[in-house]
Amino acid sequence: MNFFEHQDRARKTTRRLVVFFILSVVLIIVTLALVITTLIDLSENDMSSYMGGSRGYFDYLFERHLGTIGLIAGVTLLVIGGATLVRLVRLAQGGRVVAEMMGARQVSANTQDFKEKRLLNVVDEMAIASGITRPAVYVMDDEPGINAFAAGYTPNNAVVAVTRGTLDRLNREELQGVVAHEFSHILNGDMRLNIRMLGVLAGILLIGNIGLFLLRSSHYSRDSRGVVAVLALGLVLAVIGYIGVLFGRLLQSGVSRQREFLADASAVQFTRYPDGIANALNKIRYEASGSLLSTIRAGEVNHMCFGESVRIRFFSGAFASHPPLEERIKRIQPGFDLDRAPLAAEPEAQGRAAGKAQVADAGMADNPFTAAIAGLAATGARQVSVENVVAGSGTLTPEQIQYGAALRQALPDGIKQAVSTDQGTRALLYCMVLDADSGRRERQVNLVSEQDNATVARQAWDLYETVSALDERYRWPLLEISLPVTAAAPAQTKSLVRRLVRELVMFDGKVDYGEFIVLLAVESLLAERAEQASRYKYRRLPRLEQEIALLLGLLARAGADKPDLQRAAFQAGAAHCGFDIPELPPMQGLKFSAFVRAIGKVRQLTPLKKQVVIEACTQVVMHDGVVNAKEEELLRILAGALEVPLAPFTG
Repeated sequence: MNFFEHQDRARKTTRRLVVFFILSVVLIIVTLALVITTLIDLSENDMSSYMGGSRGYFDYLFERHLGTIGLIAGVTLLVIGGATLVRLVRLAQGGRVVAEMMGARQVSANTQDFKEKRLLNVVDEMAIASGITRPAVYVMDDEPGINAFAAGYTPNNAVVAVTRGTLDRLNREELQGVVAHEFSHILNGDMRLNIRMLGVLAGILLIGNIGLFLLRSSHYSRDSRGVVAVLALGLVLAVIGYIGVLFGRLLQSGVSRQREFLADASAVQFTRYPDGIANALNKIRYEASGSLLSTIRAGEVNHMCFGESVRIRFFSGAFASHPPLEERIKRIQPGFDLDRAPLAAEPEAQGRAAGKAQVADAGMADNPFTAAIAGLAATGARQVSVENVVAGSGTLTPEQIQYGAALRQALPDGIKQAVSTDQGTRALLYCMVLDADSGRRERQVNLVSEQDNATVARQAWDLYETVSALDERYRWPLLEISLPVTAAAPAQTKSLVRRLVRELVMFDGKVDYGEFIVLLAVESLLAERAEQASRYKYRRLPRLEQEIALLLGLLARAGADKPDLQRAAFQAGAAHCGFDIPELPPMQGLKFSAFVRAIGKVRQLTPLKKQVVIEACTQVVMHDGVVNAKEEELLRILAGALEVPLAPFTG
C-alpha cells in the first residue's frame, strides 16, 4: 500500500466515523427522550393515561410529549453538533492546537538542552529525508511516562510531541525509533483521521460533562424536589454521555490497533534498526509510569499516542487503542528477550549513548557510507522510474535518513545558527533571493531594513556569500528546515515575509528559476490558510485540466531547452492524465498567482487522482530517461505544495 492508498483508506474510514457519529447522536437523543419524558410523568404522578389504556407506549409518548421530544432533540443536536463543530474548526488550524491542548511546549530551535537538541536533530534528519517540511517539535514537560504523538491534517502542518520521560529515558537509537513511528503516522495519512476523532468525541463527551456539572451543582439546591430532579437528570446525562464515549473508545481502538502495527513496521523499515523501537517499547513495560499521561485530556488523544496514554481497567482487549506491548515487540523482534531488563538511559546520556549521539549529530563523519550518500546527492543526472518515485512517496529508507543527517551537518555554521532563530530564518529566506549585483543587492538589503528590521537585514547581507556558494541541491532542504520556524510566527510576520520576498524577487523586474522555487515554497507554506486542512473537492481530472496542464508545462520547460523536447515531454504527462493537449500552455505574461491558484485546486483532488498527477509529473521529468537536479527539485517542491512528500532521489 503506497502513500496515496493510505490517504484514500483514511478518507474512507473518516466516512465510517461520520456514520458512527450520526448513529451515536440518534441513540443519545432517543435515550434522553425516553428517560426525560418518563421522569416528567413520574414527577406528575400521571402514568394512568397510558397504563390504563390500550394504546402502545410510543403512541402515548408522541401524543403527549411530542413537543418535549422535539425540544430534547433540538437542544441535543445543538449541544453535540455545536461542540463538535467548534472543536473541528479549532483543530483545522493544525497540529499545534492539539499540542497546546495537551499542555506541550514548543522546543526552541536554539535550545541549549542536549536532549532537546538531539530530538530536533532526529526530526530534522527525517524531515529532509522524507521530503516534508520539518514538523514543529513539542515537549510535554510534566509527563514522566514514555510517550509521543503526531498531530495535524497534512505533512505541512504536522507537529511531533514527546514527553519529558521520552527524552530522559531513551537513548538516540530508541528516540529515533519512536520518532520514525510518528513519522509513519504523518506519511500514512493517519493524522487526518486521528484529529477528526478528537472533534467527534468532543461533542459526545460534552453531554457527560454537563451531567457531571449538574450532579455537582445539586448540592447547592435547597429544594428537595429540585435536588432529586437535578440529580436524576445529571446522572442520566453523565451515563448517556459516557456510553457515547464508550462507543467512541471502541471505534478508536478498532481503527488504531492495526495502524500501530503498521507504524511499528514502518519505523523498522525507515531506520533498519529494530532494536531501537523494540527497546523503547520494552522500557515502557518496565517503567512505573509506563506510557501514561497525567493530563485530563489523555483519554481524548489515546488513539494518537505511541503507547496507551490512559489505564484501561476493564475489557482492555476491546477498548485498548494499542496492541499489547509484548505483541508489538515480538512482531518487531521475534527473538527479543522480554525478561531482560532494559539499560538505564541516564548514565548513557553522559557516557556511551551521548558519545554515539554526538557522533551521529556530527554527521557521522567517520562513516564512509555517509560520505557516499553525500556524494551521490551531489551528482548530476540520474535514472529513476515512475514506479519508484510513487512507491517511495510517504516512505523512508535508512540511506535517505543518513543522507538527511549528512546534508544537515554539512551546512556551514553560519546557516546552522541562522535557522535556530526566527530572525535568522527570515534573513536566510531574504538572502536566497538577493541579487548577484552588489549595488542592487545593497538596495534590496536597505528595503529589508526598512520593512523588517536592521538586524535581519544585516544577517541577510552577511549570509549571502555563504548561501550563494552552496550547491543548488541544498536549496529545498534549507527551505524545509527554515520555513517552519517562520510559519510558527504571528500572522502579521508571515504576511510581511511573503510580501517582502515577493518585492525582493521582483526588484529587477524578472523571476529566475531559483527565485521561483523560493517564491513557490513561501507561498505554499506561509499563506494564510497553509496550516488548514484542504478538502477533497475534486474527484475527476478533467475538471482541472487547465491547472494540471500548467504544472506539467512548467516541469517540461525546466527539463529541456528545445521546444520539440518540451512538447514531447509535456504530451507524455498529459496523456497519462487522459488529456489530449497538442501544445504547452503559454507562459508569456502569466502571473505567479496563476501557479498558486492551480496548485491550490490540484491539492484538493482525492488521493488516488492526485497519484495520477504525480505520476504524470514524473513522466514529464523522466521523458529523456534521466532526471537532473533542477527537475528533481522542482518535482519535489511541487509535490510538497500538493501535500505529497517525495524523498530525495538517492538511488
